[in-house]
Amino acid sequence: MIMETTMSEPHIYSRLQAQVITIEGRDAPDLLNRILTLNARELKRGEGEWAFLLDHRGRVKRALILLREDETRYYALTSSEASAVIEDLDMFVFSEDVTMSQVERHCLYQANLAEEGSS
Repeated sequence: MIMETTMSEPHIYSRLQAQVITIEGRDAPDLLNRILTLNARELKRGEGEWAFLLDHRGRVKRALILLREDETRYYALTSSEASAVIEDLDMFVFSEDVTMSQVERHCLYQANLAEEGSS
């Protein structure tokens, strides 16, 4: 979906349709590193990458985009129901200092960097 803005310079943004989950705590990087197909500790602040949560047979159970805000806070963007993803992730939390919650109100935009007229 292309949206018009009222900024002084023309910008084109597309709205991302996703459920957003906050994953935070002192042990969040280690937990995410153990349960996802991505080394969460290698993400730089503000970076995001596709990651997959696998089941006990090594099959993909959930696909998500993991974004790193800072040393102890991450966001997981998923097209799945957030409560189901939290339940799946929570199965791996034992004594770690990690909390997970759904972000109820969010609005994420991705800049379309392609020049007009190019495809």
